[in-house]
Amino acid sequence: MEPDVPEIDMNIGTPSPPTTVVAAKHFNRMSNPVMNDITSHKHASLFATPVKTKDAEGYYDIIRRPQDLKSIRAAINYGNRAVAAATASSADTPSAASPSQQQPATPTQSSTSTYTTLPISEDLVPPKSIVNGAQLERELMRMFANAVMFNSGGDGVVRDAVEMAKDVEASVANWRAVAVTDEDMGESEGGKKRRL
Repeated sequence: MEPDVPEIDMNIGTPSPPTTVVAAKHFNRMSNPVMNDITSHKHASLFATPVKTKDAEGYYDIIRRPQDLKSIRAAINYGNRAVAAATASSADTPSAASPSQQQPATPTQSSTSTYTTLPISEDLVPPKSIVNGAQLERELMRMFANAVMFNSGGDGVVRDAVEMAKDVEASVANWRAVAVTDEDMGESEGGKKRRL
């Protein structure tokens, strides 16, 4: 007689897309130090503005989602307005700062928290907006990946992009460590946060 073996559900499909996004309130202020470091990098001029078709023929045929530092800053600012609109205290009154004039979403965390979880929408995800560190890091790496994919392997642009990507990766890691430390300090000091 064989032992009873429980049946295992083999209908494991692909995970469903996320329905929420963790957004940092005032992310533009939080990300300003790391963005200043990035824009002052010696190779930042290569990535300062969108690529012009006349400068790189065929770029937009190869690169489906271009990215540059100016667009990243604009997305951070747009995301800040979108989060402010979504976390507005009055759900009845449409906020003038609402980028898409949608009904404000109800956050799941308290209004004193630095982060809030919001229902996902076009206004809270790249390329339109950047509302947290993970999105920022992903868009920065996309910018460097685009440069490497479009340019030839031995090209100076590729070397500069790889060098800057390594430096940016280190800056972002350092920035994240400081942000976590500051968040922990704020909780341990009875809600007071150290101002940088």
